[in-house]
Amino acid sequence: MSRYIDKPVATEDFYIEWSSIVDCPTAWGTRAQMESIEWLDITPERFDRADESGSSSHFGHQFGDDDYLVRNHGPVDFLIEARNMRAFCLSMDPQNPDLFNAALTKPAPETITDEETTQ
Repeated sequence: MSRYIDKPVATEDFYIEWSSIVDCPTAWGTRAQMESIEWLDITPERFDRADESGSSSHFGHQFGDDDYLVRNHGPVDFLIEARNMRAFCLSMDPQNPDLFNAALTKPAPETITDEETTQ
């Protein structure tokens, strides 16, 4: 599945659509707001899974329940703690998604390059 619904904080009515293609949120809002976005085509079952476990994905988060690894969204990869996801999404400039509150992010761990894996 290339897109799934996450509920970063269990006690908040806030959801994100996460794309595993671009590794960043592509839509966000309350459940009512997300249900009103026609192109999302989110089923109630997907929201129910997110409400129960934090994600409609059967695989969960890439870095557990605390951090999201964001790639392809600005010049460097970075992490966002789940508790900061709402503020991060709301800080993005709709006209320029590369503009956001960088204070809400932290550096991503070093990644292994293709060259290193072939040695």
